[in-house]
Amino acid sequence: MFTRKPKRKKLFLNPYKLKSRRRKSEWKRGIFRKKRSLAAPKIFLATPRFRAREASGNVQRKVALFLSILSCGSLFYLLFFFPFWQVKKIAVTGNNYVKAEEVERLAYEKLQGRFFIFPKKNLIIAPVKALTEAIYNQFSQISKAEIKKQFPDVLKIEIIENKPQAIWAAGSPSDLFLPPEAFAADTTSEKTAGEAKQEDAAAPISVAVPIYPENAAISYYFLNENGEIGANLALEKVFEQNLPIIYDQSFRQVKGREKILDPEFLRFLFQLKDLLSLKTDLKIQELIVPIAYSRDLYIKTDRGFQIFFDTKQNLVQQIEALASIIKEDIEENKKEVKYYIDLRVQGMVYYK
Repeated sequence: MFTRKPKRKKLFLNPYKLKSRRRKSEWKRGIFRKKRSLAAPKIFLATPRFRAREASGNVQRKVALFLSILSCGSLFYLLFFFPFWQVKKIAVTGNNYVKAEEVERLAYEKLQGRFFIFPKKNLIIAPVKALTEAIYNQFSQISKAEIKKQFPDVLKIEIIENKPQAIWAAGSPSDLFLPPEAFAADTTSEKTAGEAKQEDAAAPISVAVPIYPENAAISYYFLNENGEIGANLALEKVFEQNLPIIYDQSFRQVKGREKILDPEFLRFLFQLKDLLSLKTDLKIQELIVPIAYSRDLYIKTDRGFQIFFDTKQNLVQQIEALASIIKEDIEENKKEVKYYIDLRVQGMVYYK
């Protein structure tokens, strides 16, 4: 017969006396833990001492809230409305042709007024981006403007200007409509051989030379390397720049950053100055463009006559043809040029 073994009774064991780790883990998981009855919840009654402590805590919280609001308001006022942070000085650097006073005046105008309730003159919220765009649009001579804040009250404006390559002379709107008698037209011409010495007949060239009225108002502008109009120049400052002056015969009004010449035209002009002094003894007195975007360039020499060039053709060939005419026809044959020498037709030279 088989007999069942009696079940072992679970004993309440002390875990610190257990040797095996398994029994310790079982004890922690509650296998050997003795069941306990739930204790009855305590009933709390507010005492006068507790009520006094609660009332004092409410007062402290209200005081803390008031102090925090006061400190935030004071900080807000100190940052945005206190005169200490307002712009008191504007420093302009990097300017050579643009007047610093004009840039400062524009900056002060843009800092007037408010942005919602905040004054724009505050250095922390000064409209730097809008001010940079205004300076760039107002002054065509400036290629880049960068504004930096120097706390507590200085606004520094660093500008980079376009390097002028020439001066553009244009008439004012009152000179756009000149009477017909302001132009002296000449339709007769003489032809002569150039390098090929061709003496065939050619069509006469009509030359219209403008006669500037005594009260004509001429405006002078810088031209940058891209052929764009730059800053306006006063008459007394024009001849101090040591730059070639290009006169516009169309008397057209121009505006800032307007492109009126190709960069190749300016390169042709500077090469012309060097080659003309190298191959001939002529000196340039005036540079004339018949109209904006023109390929023709007229120069007035120290001998009184003009020379017509085509900026799209080879400059070296035109200069060599000019040197040949001056040497053979003018100096050797004692022919006189009173009005012009035209080099615009390839292989031909016309003069009158």
